[in-house]
Amino acid sequence: MAEVSALAGMIPTADQGPVWFAIINRGWAIPDFRVQQDQLLQAIQAHWGVAEAPPALITKVRMQTGDYRYGDPNRNVDP
Repeated sequence: MAEVSALAGMIPTADQGPVWFAIINRGWAIPDFRVQQDQLLQAIQAHWGVAEAPPALITKVRMQTGDYRYGDPNRNVDP
């Protein structure tokens, strides 16, 4: 079985406005996939320019804090 690394969200750009993305990588090199995902998003901002996120799109919820904590990390460990 291979592992999966996924990243989805929005990156604000100066020329194109908000760019929504979803990246899914399948394989064994999860740390490398994460580096490549970051590099892709940095290349998008380098090409289209950096911008502030529109106020309506700024995250108001901080996951894994207060009422937004969920899941048990131990459930992902093989027995």
